[in-house]
Amino acid sequence: MRTSTKILTGVLVTAAAAGLYVGLIALKGHPQTVPSHHTQASGQRVPDRHHRPSKPTTGQSQPRSTTLAASFQTATHQAAPRDLETVAVSWANQTWAIDPIGMTTAQDPNPTLWFGEKTGAGPWHWIPSTLPGALSARLPKPMDAALQWAWDLNQGQLGPDLGGPVQWSAITGHVGMPQGWTVQRMPATASPLGKATITVTVWAPSYTGTFSGFYGVETAWDTTNAATGTHGLLGLDPAPGPMTHIVRSAHS
Repeated sequence: MRTSTKILTGVLVTAAAAGLYVGLIALKGHPQTVPSHHTQASGQRVPDRHHRPSKPTTGQSQPRSTTLAASFQTATHQAAPRDLETVAVSWANQTWAIDPIGMTTAQDPNPTLWFGEKTGAGPWHWIPSTLPGALSARLPKPMDAALQWAWDLNQGQLGPDLGGPVQWSAITGHVGMPQGWTVQRMPATASPLGKATITVTVWAPSYTGTFSGFYGVETAWDTTNAATGTHGLLGLDPAPGPMTHIVRSAHS
């Protein structure tokens, strides 16, 4: 991914060197509201800001022997694209997978982002996320948080001051619904955190009137913050579209 390494180096290394990773992106903050299946520090649950869909967004499981592509086709009833992305999650003995470009239908023009996971050699489980709508409680916390931040940006929520050229306050309320996402794994030997790190970037089209591309909500996760779903927001990354170009560029 073009900017993840730069931001990680400029922001995360400083915090890691100070031995204060728990608060490394606390200075960046978290949008003021969270979905209903998150709890605040006090443990008090807060209302869900998403409209409830007419049908629950539950995942689907496939037989143990089913391949990634076959399991995706069974879950979505669509042929698996060639650019399905996978990353190994070393701290959870899992593998994550995503369809990087959201899937639309005539019945629902808002893109559905598909996330898959399996533990060890077990079967694949696929979970759809379509905004506006309640996020599945089965999503890993990093995926849930990344989508939540993208929703907050779409809804014009107040957000944190961020490093980098794009500030939250300049574009909040001026991006569309997420149309895709990308993931990247950084091994401990290449990560400034000194731990295996996974970056998740959710991409939404710009409606600012000054930029016609996409803004990526960049997040980074390791064994520490992945367990809590907090302190993962890195910054906002502008990129020209279309999503097919962004997907290719993310792994070039």
